[in-house]
Amino acid sequence: MEQMKTFAKITDSPVPSNARLKHIYSSWTKSFLPNKMRAFLFKFYNNLLGTGNRVAHFVGDFDASCTFCTAGLLLPSSIESFSQIFLHCPFVHSIVLAIITKYTAIENAERNYFFGTVSENERWNSTISVFFDTIKYVIWQAKLDKKKSRP
Repeated sequence: MEQMKTFAKITDSPVPSNARLKHIYSSWTKSFLPNKMRAFLFKFYNNLLGTGNRVAHFVGDFDASCTFCTAGLLLPSSIESFSQIFLHCPFVHSIVLAIITKYTAIENAERNYFFGTVSENERWNSTISVFFDTIKYVIWQAKLDKKKSRP
Protein backbone atom coordinates (compact mmCIF):
# COMPACT_ATOMS: atom_id res chain seq x y z
CA MET A 1 0.00 0.00 0.00
CA GLU A 2 2.85 2.41 0.78
CA GLN A 3 4.33 1.83 -2.66
CA MET A 4 1.00 2.79 -4.25
CA LYS A 5 0.83 5.99 -2.17
CA THR A 6 4.29 6.90 -3.48
CA PHE A 7 3.19 6.05 -7.02
CA ALA A 8 0.08 8.22 -6.62
CA LYS A 9 2.21 11.09 -5.34
CA ILE A 10 4.66 10.79 -8.25
CA THR A 11 1.82 10.85 -10.76
CA ASP A 12 -0.34 13.40 -8.91
CA SER A 13 -3.18 10.87 -8.93
CA PRO A 14 -5.69 9.93 -6.23
CA VAL A 15 -4.83 6.79 -4.25
CA PRO A 16 -7.28 4.07 -5.26
CA SER A 17 -9.29 2.10 -2.73
CA ASN A 18 -7.90 -1.20 -1.44
CA ALA A 19 -10.42 -3.14 -3.53
CA ARG A 20 -9.21 -1.36 -6.69
CA LEU A 21 -5.56 -1.89 -5.73
CA LYS A 22 -6.16 -5.63 -5.84
CA HIS A 23 -7.18 -5.31 -9.50
CA ILE A 24 -4.32 -2.95 -10.32
CA TYR A 25 -1.74 -5.31 -8.86
CA SER A 26 -3.15 -8.12 -10.96
CA SER A 27 -3.28 -6.18 -14.24
CA TRP A 28 -0.14 -7.90 -15.54
CA THR A 29 -1.60 -11.36 -14.92
CA LYS A 30 -4.28 -11.07 -17.63
CA SER A 31 -3.48 -13.97 -19.94
CA PHE A 32 -5.09 -12.35 -23.00
CA LEU A 33 -2.49 -9.55 -23.00
CA PRO A 34 0.76 -10.00 -24.96
CA ASN A 35 3.74 -10.93 -22.79
CA LYS A 36 5.59 -7.69 -23.63
CA MET A 37 2.64 -5.67 -22.40
CA ARG A 38 2.35 -7.77 -19.25
CA ALA A 39 6.05 -7.21 -18.51
CA PHE A 40 5.57 -3.48 -19.10
CA LEU A 41 2.57 -3.35 -16.74
CA PHE A 42 4.52 -5.13 -14.03
CA LYS A 43 7.33 -2.59 -14.34
CA PHE A 44 4.90 0.33 -14.68
CA TYR A 45 2.84 -0.41 -11.57
CA ASN A 46 5.90 -1.32 -9.53
CA ASN A 47 7.68 1.87 -10.61
CA LEU A 48 10.57 0.01 -12.28
CA LEU A 49 10.69 1.54 -15.77
CA GLY A 50 14.04 2.74 -17.04
CA THR A 51 13.22 6.39 -17.58
CA GLY A 52 15.95 8.81 -18.62
CA ASN A 53 16.58 10.19 -15.15
CA ARG A 54 16.99 6.68 -13.71
CA VAL A 55 19.31 5.45 -16.45
CA ALA A 56 21.42 8.64 -16.18
CA HIS A 57 21.85 7.91 -12.48
CA PHE A 58 23.68 4.68 -13.33
CA VAL A 59 25.17 5.38 -16.76
CA GLY A 60 27.61 8.24 -17.02
CA ASP A 61 27.28 10.71 -19.88
CA PHE A 62 23.69 9.57 -20.64
CA ASP A 63 21.23 12.09 -22.10
CA ALA A 64 18.34 12.10 -19.60
CA SER A 65 16.18 14.53 -21.54
CA CYS A 66 12.59 13.64 -22.48
CA THR A 67 12.62 11.52 -25.62
CA PHE A 68 9.49 13.12 -27.07
CA CYS A 69 10.46 16.72 -26.28
CA THR A 70 13.89 16.15 -27.84
CA ALA A 71 12.42 14.48 -30.95
CA GLY A 72 9.92 17.33 -31.29
CA LEU A 73 12.69 19.91 -30.88
CA LEU A 74 11.07 21.38 -27.78
CA LEU A 75 14.31 22.66 -26.32
CA PRO A 76 15.49 22.77 -23.68
CA SER A 77 13.67 19.54 -23.00
CA SER A 78 12.71 18.40 -19.53
CA ILE A 79 14.39 15.57 -17.70
CA GLU A 80 12.63 12.32 -18.55
CA SER A 81 11.01 11.21 -15.31
CA PHE A 82 8.12 8.84 -14.81
CA SER A 83 5.53 11.61 -14.58
CA GLN A 84 7.16 13.59 -17.41
CA ILE A 85 6.92 10.83 -19.98
CA PHE A 86 3.39 9.66 -19.14
CA LEU A 87 1.71 12.87 -18.06
CA HIS A 88 3.59 16.18 -18.28
CA CYS A 89 5.31 15.95 -21.64
CA PRO A 90 3.38 18.37 -23.89
CA PHE A 91 3.41 15.91 -26.81
CA VAL A 92 2.23 12.93 -24.78
CA HIS A 93 -0.31 14.94 -22.79
CA SER A 94 -2.00 16.30 -25.91
CA ILE A 95 -2.25 12.82 -27.45
CA VAL A 96 -3.53 11.19 -24.25
CA LEU A 97 -6.08 13.95 -23.77
CA ALA A 98 -7.27 13.66 -27.39
CA ILE A 99 -7.64 9.86 -27.12
CA ILE A 100 -9.46 9.99 -23.79
CA THR A 101 -11.76 12.79 -24.96
CA LYS A 102 -12.61 11.00 -28.20
CA TYR A 103 -13.17 7.51 -26.82
CA THR A 104 -14.50 8.05 -23.30
CA ALA A 105 -16.97 10.27 -21.52
CA ILE A 106 -15.00 10.25 -18.29
CA GLU A 107 -14.49 13.54 -16.48
CA ASN A 108 -10.91 14.18 -15.28
CA ALA A 109 -9.87 10.95 -16.98
CA GLU A 110 -6.41 12.25 -17.84
CA ARG A 111 -5.79 12.51 -14.08
CA ASN A 112 -7.13 9.01 -13.39
CA TYR A 113 -5.71 7.14 -16.34
CA PHE A 114 -2.69 5.98 -14.34
CA PHE A 115 -4.89 3.65 -12.31
CA GLY A 116 -7.59 2.95 -14.89
CA THR A 117 -10.28 4.42 -12.70
CA VAL A 118 -13.49 6.06 -13.74
CA SER A 119 -14.62 6.90 -10.23
CA GLU A 120 -14.25 5.28 -6.85
CA ASN A 121 -18.04 4.82 -6.68
CA GLU A 122 -18.26 2.40 -9.60
CA ARG A 123 -17.24 -1.21 -9.70
CA TRP A 124 -13.98 -2.28 -11.31
CA ASN A 125 -14.13 -1.62 -15.02
CA SER A 126 -11.63 -3.95 -16.67
CA THR A 127 -12.34 -2.57 -20.15
CA ILE A 128 -11.38 0.97 -19.11
CA SER A 129 -8.38 -0.38 -17.24
CA VAL A 130 -7.10 -2.27 -20.29
CA PHE A 131 -7.83 0.77 -22.48
CA PHE A 132 -5.72 3.05 -20.25
CA ASP A 133 -3.00 0.41 -19.86
CA THR A 134 -2.81 0.08 -23.64
CA ILE A 135 -2.33 3.84 -23.99
CA LYS A 136 0.54 3.74 -21.49
CA TYR A 137 2.10 0.74 -23.23
CA VAL A 138 1.96 2.44 -26.64
CA ILE A 139 3.58 5.58 -25.17
CA TRP A 140 6.39 3.48 -23.70
CA GLN A 141 6.94 1.58 -26.95
CA ALA A 142 7.05 4.85 -28.90
CA LYS A 143 9.61 6.16 -26.42
CA LEU A 144 11.77 3.07 -26.91
CA ASP A 145 11.48 3.35 -30.70
CA LYS A 146 12.46 7.04 -30.62
CA LYS A 147 15.41 6.25 -28.32
CA LYS A 148 16.71 3.66 -30.80
CA SER A 149 16.48 6.10 -33.71
CA ARG A 150 18.34 8.93 -31.93
CA PRO A 151 21.74 9.78 -33.43
